[in-house]
Amino acid sequence: MISYSAKKTLLYQEIDDDTRKSYFDFTQKKFLHNIDTLYYVIKLKNDWKYDPNALLFKEYMDKFQAQALVTPDMLPVFTSEQLDNIKVPTSEWLMNGVAASKIYRYDLQQPDKFAVFVAPNTPNPETPELIVQLRSQFLWLKGENRAVLESLSAVENLLSCFCLEIKEVKENRIDFAYHTNYIQNPTKYFKHENINKMQQSRFTRGSIEFSFRNQWDVETDYLTLGRKKSNNLFFRIYDKTKEVIQQGYKQFFIKVWYMEKLISYFDMYCIEKLF
Repeated sequence: MISYSAKKTLLYQEIDDDTRKSYFDFTQKKFLHNIDTLYYVIKLKNDWKYDPNALLFKEYMDKFQAQALVTPDMLPVFTSEQLDNIKVPTSEWLMNGVAASKIYRYDLQQPDKFAVFVAPNTPNPETPELIVQLRSQFLWLKGENRAVLESLSAVENLLSCFCLEIKEVKENRIDFAYHTNYIQNPTKYFKHENINKMQQSRFTRGSIEFSFRNQWDVETDYLTLGRKKSNNLFFRIYDKTKEVIQQGYKQFFIKVWYMEKLISYFDMYCIEKLF
């Protein structure tokens, strides 16, 4: 279909029907679903505190993190010169100098694919030694099955170089994403007095974030149900196009939206120019 607003433009009036269709056609009220982020944890067979192989692995983690701390960018790790006789099957690993968290301080990455957060010490024997985070681009372009298997294989190959073995793998967190062009005006659609009528859940709290556009108008940016700290389930709605443009990342979505006909060719052209 071609939107009413597109038909009112001067450009639409100046071009022929075939060009109109190629420029402005899209599928109305469409939803596109995918897993957007996925975390899984890895528990090792080795004694993380006393096993010599585990200690050697963490020794190298310390070394590369210290090097990465004094550079502005992530550093490549596990080169043959630095690892003596240990041969690592890939040179794609990078080390981020910034600690991922208080427990998982080492941050290994294969950019645009996944990150592996490693704990130098675990608070108890049940705590997983590694957390793997699959990136959005990897999940959307490869699919969750392939992304999980490829990342797990890369981690397993890396650990095997230090004679470390995986005991157990469990999913930890999944972010489901539903992209849609159904809602054209969030401010009008999510009127304050209608939100509770429009939802059915066990949530008891929510929030709306908005910005002032001028002296009189507001623009709704963000709607949430639940709270991150107190719920296993957290729901949010926001303008993904605005996020991609303003934050300058995840530009792969622009082509995905166009290929899936969520946006027209003219939309894609404008969004890419803004990006």
